[in-house]
Amino acid sequence: MKLIASFLLFACLSFLLFSCDSLRNEVDPDRINKGAEKLVVVGFISPQDSVLAVQVSLSVPVLGQANTIRDVSDATVTISNGTRFVALRYAANFNKQGVNLYWAATRDFPVVVGQTYILTVETSNGQKATSQCTVPARAPMPELLLDSAVVSRGYTVGANGRQDNYTKEYTVRVRWFDLGGQRNFYRVAGLFQYQATPPANSTAVNTVITQTVSFNDDFSNSGTKADSPSTDGGLLSSRESVFYQPTQNTIISGPTGTTIANQPGFSQADASQLQLGKLLRFGELTISLLHTDETYYRYHDAISRQQDAGDNPFAEPVQIPTNITGGLGCFAGYNRSVVVLRVK
Repeated sequence: MKLIASFLLFACLSFLLFSCDSLRNEVDPDRINKGAEKLVVVGFISPQDSVLAVQVSLSVPVLGQANTIRDVSDATVTISNGTRFVALRYAANFNKQGVNLYWAATRDFPVVVGQTYILTVETSNGQKATSQCTVPARAPMPELLLDSAVVSRGYTVGANGRQDNYTKEYTVRVRWFDLGGQRNFYRVAGLFQYQATPPANSTAVNTVITQTVSFNDDFSNSGTKADSPSTDGGLLSSRESVFYQPTQNTIISGPTGTTIANQPGFSQADASQLQLGKLLRFGELTISLLHTDETYYRYHDAISRQQDAGDNPFAEPVQIPTNITGGLGCFAGYNRSVVVLRVK
């Protein structure tokens, strides 16, 4: 009986193995690659911008090489407002920023609030993608709330024992009144340009540094925010963002006079004496509040959440929305209000 049972088990396993093998079908990778290739179109328009800019590329096929940008340089790209249109010309390394895109000056084709614009992209091999967006109203003028605080940077252990290290963070929060009576979407972004004060009796000239001021809101690092029925027409606010923090070789004015701080931080007494006017020879904070359409908001929010997930295998997959017919990507409008503040 044991022999018969073993034979039947072997026969069943052989049948299963044979069945699985018979379902296998060889697929030509070249056919998959050609079928998966799509146009990827990204463009954002605003009344405040000096150029219309659209980036056109091809999606990387499933079996293609990762992290490969397949630029499209021979497309016909136009933007129309329903009565007239402008053709965008291709520029490699546009504005020496390493980005290839299609562009046209807005002086020849102004972007107007409330106007719907139609984007059309056609390639030499017959691929075509279209999209449209409507430019929202001007964003409210934002208010900037500046603050500072002494914060700990941990400690170091040396020949003289443990040393606690501190610094002072200079922060900004942005708030504004929501445009009432409608659903609104916003984005906050900023830049801080500054030149550090050189040491006394020094002939050195410090360079002007430009850094991004990032506003993390909710679970997103894109700075996007949407109103709700409970906040309609009310006061909205961004999260607090650090725009400047003194680092190595920063001049400080302490109880004993002007000295140069050592890495990794200051004593608590010296950190409390830090003054932005003495730290910097020049400082300019530029904050932009964008009033965007819903497509712009959802696209940037999804990209932010996808980047936050990174390589985490347990993170929930994030699907990037698209409003491109015949392709992938985003064509959206926004309107911007800007506040520039000299920090001294």
